Amino acid sequence: MSTKNAYPELPEVPYQKTTIDESTVVDYINSLDFPVEVKRATYIFFANESAHGSFGINENYGGIQSDGARWAIEWDSRIVATTVTPETMTGNERRFCVFDQWQSSIDLLLNRILSRGIYIGGYAHPYANFTVNDTAGFATAYWQEWVEGDQSTPPASQVTDIEGLYNKAAGLIS
Repeated sequence: MSTKNAYPELPEVPYQKTTIDESTVVDYINSLDFPVEVKRATYIFFANESAHGSFGINENYGGIQSDGARWAIEWDSRIVATTVTPETMTGNERRFCVFDQWQSSIDLLLNRILSRGIYIGGYAHPYANFTVNDTAGFATAYWQEWVEGDQSTPPASQVTDIEGLYNKAAGLIS
């Protein structure tokens, strides 16, 4: 069974594990002109999805997949290929976006976090449908909006991990 491909016109390239120094990504996020809570959420997504930059998928550090619907047209020039590899959480084969540069995966994360309200002070939607008021709420919104795509309850260990990442983000992202 082949993995669905929202970008059949793009080449499929072999999976390549990539890495990036976390401080490089922190510097990049800090250079962006966005609300601090959106930037902190972006760091958390990056850190959680790529193990702090040690497990990128062909320079994709957000776990951004291409086996569902296409991303908005504004990303077409930045998504240059796809690759297939097992998803970490389930082990199932998934298709992932390959970007023109690592910054594009961070930019897409930031865009999605802002537009879907997955940050403290945001209104998380379309699945969670609540105002994110604190780190526990952020952990739930992240789980429901990015990980599962439903209103399921995140495991307690996931909430603890995300809260720890938020505390780290608060010291790194301003």
